Amino acid sequence: MRAGETGHRVSLNRRDMIVFEQRLRDAVAGIFPFQGHSIHFPRTQDDTSAAWVNTEKKLLLPLPDGKDGVLGIFVARGVEPRLAQTLAPHWPALGALIADNLLQYKRSLCDPVTGLFSRYYLLSCMEREIETLRDPIRTAPPSPSTATDPAA
Repeated sequence: MRAGETGHRVSLNRRDMIVFEQRLRDAVAGIFPFQGHSIHFPRTQDDTSAAWVNTEKKLLLPLPDGKDGVLGIFVARGVEPRLAQTLAPHWPALGALIADNLLQYKRSLCDPVTGLFSRYYLLSCMEREIETLRDPIRTAPPSPSTATDPAA
């Protein structure tokens, strides 16, 4: 292993931007408020610089992949114009910081050798999915086929 290498195989990809979208949204909201968001995945790496669209009060914040490309662009809508202008010199650093924090989070969930999600993460996902299935079953009214007939 070379100096400076961590030996960790885990890296971010575009799918992670979707899987961890809530965490990504919360990270951006911790820096500046916005009303809505989306993630844009550009087909080419041509125009992936940060930008402010004043007519739509929209901030385009690229999330670097750690090499020379961009994983995606976080589109924050309803950003206060004065705040966007104040943060303009820091947009590249903010995008890099948010992407790095997301990478560290993913690394905390994955095995460093294989890059696969850990047992803990698998079990927590399974538990969350089971609860998702149980909630509608618990709160659903009884169906006519399962209700007993009092006259019988």
